[in-house]
Amino acid sequence: MSESELIEQLADKEHASWARWMDYLFSKCWKDGNGCMVIPEALVDQWQRQIDTPYAELSEQEKQSDRNEVAHILPIIENQLSQEIDTRNKAYTERNLCVALIAQYAKSVGHKVGIKEHQGEDWEDEWRNVLFIDLPTGQVSWHLHKDELVNFPGIGPYTGEWDGHDTEGKYRRVKAFIHLMNATSKLFFTK
Repeated sequence: MSESELIEQLADKEHASWARWMDYLFSKCWKDGNGCMVIPEALVDQWQRQIDTPYAELSEQEKQSDRNEVAHILPIIENQLSQEIDTRNKAYTERNLCVALIAQYAKSVGHKVGIKEHQGEDWEDEWRNVLFIDLPTGQVSWHLHKDELVNFPGIGPYTGEWDGHDTEGKYRRVKAFIHLMNATSKLFFTK
């Protein structure tokens, strides 16, 4: 869903929320002789107190009223998040297929390649598999979702240790390897 479509759906729910409030407000008022709606003084005092009160300090009944309004827009938000997760997962699937291709090629030309489980509590269990490749320019690695391991046939366990590289460092090494291979191939294939 595009941003403008999301805004339209949320605006529609916001309008419905406003309409419910106005319907409630008008049901509590009376018309004076000039066609104006008059809010009873007790409700003015109550609503002013609610305006001045942070959400955390409202009564449970008042909080529930606000929660009920959020419940009207929650399905839109959940749908949007679900779509974003699907998009992200598709991108990771494509990335992992490219990483699988790189791993198979690196293995075929003699680079050390393997998968090792990430240790520590800072990763979701589904993402604990890490593919390592030792390039002449340094170690590179990618976390893999457990469902993607099927695309890494023949890649055994990695016997080394993570050298501490971060994402920026990994891609510096990848770029250095690309340029090294380009320079090396020119040496071999120039006439």
